[in-house]
Amino acid sequence: KIYTVVPEEYTLSSEFRDNLEAGGKVEVNKSFIWDDQIELISKKSELILGEDSVLTVEGDGIIDLNGDAELVIDGKGKLNQTLDSEIGYLVRAAGNSKVTIKDGNFIAGLTAVQAGDNAVVEIYGGYFEALVGYSGKNWILNLMDNTNAKIIVYGGTFVNFDPSDTNTEPAGVSDNFVAEGYKVVMTTDEATGNKIYTVVPEE
Repeated sequence: KIYTVVPEEYTLSSEFRDNLEAGGKVEVNKSFIWDDQIELISKKSELILGEDSVLTVEGDGIIDLNGDAELVIDGKGKLNQTLDSEIGYLVRAAGNSKVTIKDGNFIAGLTAVQAGDNAVVEIYGGYFEALVGYSGKNWILNLMDNTNAKIIVYGGTFVNFDPSDTNTEPAGVSDNFVAEGYKVVMTTDEATGNKIYTVVPEE
C-alpha cells in the first residue's frame, strides 16, 4: 500500500493521520499543517518526506507508537514543530515498537524522539534541533528512566546536543547513545555560536 498525500489547500492533517495509521508507505510531497495525534498500534508504516515538504506541527501533532508498531522515516523534508504545539514531542515510542530514522529534518519543541518501555530507536541520518531546553539541558533524544528502551545513533547531525554525552540519564545509565564503531565530531557555527555534533564512522 502506498498513499500519496497531496493537499489541495494548506491542511489535510486528518488524511495524513488516517493514511499513516493504516500502515504501508505514506509519501508527502507538499507542505501543510499537522495538528492531529497519530497512533500506530502494531502497524508497519513508512513516512517519506519529499524534499520540498514542510509539515508544520502544531496542536496535538505527534506520532505515538505502541504494541509492535514499526515506523521508518526517510526523505529530505522537514517536520517543523512550533511553540504552538501542545506536546513538544515529534515521535514517542512505547511498548515493543521500533523507530528507524534514515533521513529528514526534525525541528522539535523539546524532543524529537522519546523511547520508553521496550522500544528501540535507530537513527542513521537526519538533522535534529530543538526550540527549547529543560532544566539547563537539551532533550532532543530522550530515553525514559527505568525502562528497557534503547536509542542507538549511527549517523545524523544534532544542534547543541551531543548524543555521545547527553547528560540526561540517571546514575548508572550510560549517557552515550552512539553505536559502537561510530564517533561524534563537533564544530561550531560561527554565525550562531551553536555547537554542531555529527555522528560518523570511526576511522
